[in-house]
Amino acid sequence: MKKILTMIIVLALPLAFVGCGSEKTQESSSSSSSSSSSLESTQESKETEYKVGDVINFEGEEVTVTNVEKNYDTGNQYLTPKTGNEFVKVTINIKNISNNEISVGAFEFELQNSKGSIENIVSPTYSLEDVFDNAKLVPGGERSGSMIFEAPKDDTGLKLVYKPSFLSSKELKINL
Repeated sequence: MKKILTMIIVLALPLAFVGCGSEKTQESSSSSSSSSSSLESTQESKETEYKVGDVINFEGEEVTVTNVEKNYDTGNQYLTPKTGNEFVKVTINIKNISNNEISVGAFEFELQNSKGSIENIVSPTYSLEDVFDNAKLVPGGERSGSMIFEAPKDDTGLKLVYKPSFLSSKELKINL
């Protein structure tokens, strides 16, 4: 009886491995088709070039950079850029075109210079009359305002980077 049971186990074991192997092959082929569709979607979503004045539909929002002022003077003698840098004032407009309430804020924006360095907003924004501050927007709601960044003087490769969610890797880049 032990010999028969052992014989059954010995014969069943390779069949189990074959079953697992074919399942793995199916997973592998579906994962390879999944990665090829990821590759296609990556190729389809190559970065589109946007510029000042473009109305961009992005993640349920219409985002527009309405004005850029390089070498911006804050009017505050204590708030000056580092040597070799300048302040860049960026004015934006965001409209909620989704069916849900959204939150927007200045800290969702960064400035990328031509060397690939990313800069955050200059903290003391009290010198701006039209500061872009945090807000909740109902469907159809709109917010406009400005932010100040510090960048290398006369850098022609500046891009405004907008990341509306920490949970997503999606971002929007606008050439300034």
